[in-house]
Amino acid sequence: MTRKNVLANKDFTLLFVGALCSNIGQVFYTFAVGLYVLELSNALIHGLYLAISGIVFLLATPIGGFIADRLNMVRIIYITDYMRGAIIIVSGYIFSLTDNGTIQLYVLFATTVCLNILSGLFNPAAASLIRFIVEDEQLQQAQSYYGLLSSVQNIIGVLLAGILFSFIKISLLFILVGILYILSGFSEMFIRYHQRESSGGMTIGTLFKDYGEGFRYLRGQKALLYMVLGVLFINFFFSPVFSNGTPYFVTYYLTGDYLFSSFVSPPTWKAIFSCAFSIGSLIISFTFGLTKDRGKYGKRVQRWLVYLAISLLLVPASFYAFVVLTDLLNWYLITLTATMFFIGIAVPCINIPLGVAINMMIEKDKLAKVQSLITIGSMGLTPVASFIGGFVIKEFGLGPMFIVCAVGVMVTAVLIGASKEIRNLGVKDKAKTIDIENLIEEEVAL
Repeated sequence: MTRKNVLANKDFTLLFVGALCSNIGQVFYTFAVGLYVLELSNALIHGLYLAISGIVFLLATPIGGFIADRLNMVRIIYITDYMRGAIIIVSGYIFSLTDNGTIQLYVLFATTVCLNILSGLFNPAAASLIRFIVEDEQLQQAQSYYGLLSSVQNIIGVLLAGILFSFIKISLLFILVGILYILSGFSEMFIRYHQRESSGGMTIGTLFKDYGEGFRYLRGQKALLYMVLGVLFINFFFSPVFSNGTPYFVTYYLTGDYLFSSFVSPPTWKAIFSCAFSIGSLIISFTFGLTKDRGKYGKRVQRWLVYLAISLLLVPASFYAFVVLTDLLNWYLITLTATMFFIGIAVPCINIPLGVAINMMIEKDKLAKVQSLITIGSMGLTPVASFIGGFVIKEFGLGPMFIVCAVGVMVTAVLIGASKEIRNLGVKDKAKTIDIENLIEEEVAL
């Protein structure tokens, strides 16, 4: 039987177009703000900014999951997109009124608090909605198209962001981002799905009761718990390399003569690293879209985590070989670009199978809150990692931070690989297969 293409589903296409607009806006914003905070301050303040962003998001996510299981998910996602667009446009307007760096920093910190509260409400609803608007046999294709979307928007969005950041005022860039979020909300308004009646009211007591049940559900799944704990530490070591390391590198190391310096600015090199990552992800996501679900999620995740860890070891190895011990900065730029490509291949090979499994196996009325718990469990240390990453760079330098992160990911990947419970996830003929979605962070703004 010929499988119907998921893009023939009008509701999925509207969600896909909305995600395209908002995600490009997010790429623009994250790229610009990451560099701008470093220009206005230092690595420690940059790390503090990332930490606050992550903490607020994690605190808002369980509330978002609770609401998404009870209210109309479509309404949640388009209202939050409209609000994010309005907030960013207001921030851009404030930036156009003042060049005072201190005031601008305060505005950026206030803006990130608001945006991450809204993202915490948006994400559980958007992630769960796919299950309600596509058929089960289309889930892998839907997940792969989202991976494809992420890769394409990073290639186009980050290159444009690098160019725009170099040539236009950041206030204008913010206004453009706000418009993209508003366009996303407009597309999402026309999605229709069957909303299930929720049992239980919208009270604090019900919130804690729901998440108590969700926690007991997760605790009863050993493989799931082991994977969440493993990915918690993978993300702890993985995220600072990209959220702290690459912005610092292009800001403070690309200051003189370097490869293509006559026409490629430091922010554009940051965009090139991200594009290399996205090209690798694009190839794999396209491949997943053409293949059938093969199961065996645990074995595939274990194998690709080791591949990810090996690729990440190339970051500090080449940094010391070409930057610290020699004066071959151009070779490091080439090597780091190639490494980003290899890492880009590994990430969707982990995320796509996990995303399919969680959407297929968890009951629809529990999906949003379980995903919220998994997000908190897998990313709980990321804000701390961002702050520590900024501190380590400021006190000890970029190289030691790269080493600690790469070794940490390798050790954690080996421990996950030794787990028999995780290895059996998704093996055929098992009574149940439960897994986790999008746990390895895809750093869209490297």
